[in-house]
Amino acid sequence: LARIDIYVAAVILGGIAVLAAIAPQLPALVAEADPRLAILVLAVLVGELVPIRLGAGQGEVAPSTTFTFAILLTFGAVPAALAQGLGSLAADAVHRRPPKFVAFNVAQYLLAVGAAGLVHQLVAGGPHSDDIGIVQLIGVLAAGAVFFAVNTGAVAVAISLSNGTPLS
Repeated sequence: LARIDIYVAAVILGGIAVLAAIAPQLPALVAEADPRLAILVLAVLVGELVPIRLGAGQGEVAPSTTFTFAILLTFGAVPAALAQGLGSLAADAVHRRPPKFVAFNVAQYLLAVGAAGLVHQLVAGGPHSDDIGIVQLIGVLAAGAVFFAVNTGAVAVAISLSNGTPLS
């Protein structure tokens, strides 16, 4: 097996582990049916399905991650990871991406949101609706940095391995 195949398989397995850990909480999320969460999940889906094009040859940006982060801060990592995973799955299905590509994308988002949620929980104690102080701000910044690092890092490593070029 090529290194890229091993890496992609490892990311997918990591995503499956995150999904297995959070899936049991899905029934409680659905039972609580918070309309604010539903609106944010819809925003994640739209953000994935309608990315912002940056220009010819410059790629695109999916605004979904902004809404995913709002879910993480307001409702926690589990609904955020599920929303982003669902959004990524929907967008890749609409664009008829290959199954391995779809699985990698969903998995790397699950890992990124899961890691960010863990950091936010450890630093700030998770989502809060009461007063926000310096500890919560540090938690938000740390979670954002971890989300960015894991999300872009996972893709950068895949591109590097795929192209046979070093990370720079």
